Amino acid sequence: MDPSPEEKPGTPVPGETPVLPGFALRPDASGRDRDFLRIGAAIVAGLAIVMIVVSSVTDLSEAFVPMEDVYLDILIPETEDDTLPFALNELSSALEGNRISASGWMTNMSLEPVENVVAVITARETTGRFPETVEVPVEPARLEPGDSGSFSVSVTLRQRPNNYSVRFRLEHGPFVPHSDERSLSIEIDAPIDLR
Repeated sequence: MDPSPEEKPGTPVPGETPVLPGFALRPDASGRDRDFLRIGAAIVAGLAIVMIVVSSVTDLSEAFVPMEDVYLDILIPETEDDTLPFALNELSSALEGNRISASGWMTNMSLEPVENVVAVITARETTGRFPETVEVPVEPARLEPGDSGSFSVSVTLRQRPNNYSVRFRLEHGPFVPHSDERSLSIEIDAPIDLR
């Protein structure tokens, strides 16, 4: 006589989980494994967030991803015949005590439009110890090829200003070389030297 389905070895009984001989099922094992996976994933995500924040507010990223200014040179706009991309057309300054005000306009001589050009003015005092650098945007923000933009800035130093320099760069980008295209005009009452 054949044994009933309940009596046959290896035959699953409806409603029961089959068990291999020599193995015991523990219902809580898979739950524990899932808990460890969740904890591990939370730790990895937390460490990733901490690394992103730390690399954003410190210079730690420079150690992992070496970035030098030479890599940004690709952003400098191209020109015909290897001329300089920007031209300084006019620059005027006024001196009042320890304060110097400078304004001027420049032209985009490149073959492509540029956006967010910044004029960087560095003013130096008579001692030369405490230079002051100020960045101001060139208006308008977008310059098509051949378009001109203006800038204006005031800088106050600790001592009487001696001289200043003007450079241009792209916002969050490299300094862009420029040519000095100012017309040479000599005026008796407007001295060139700031001393």
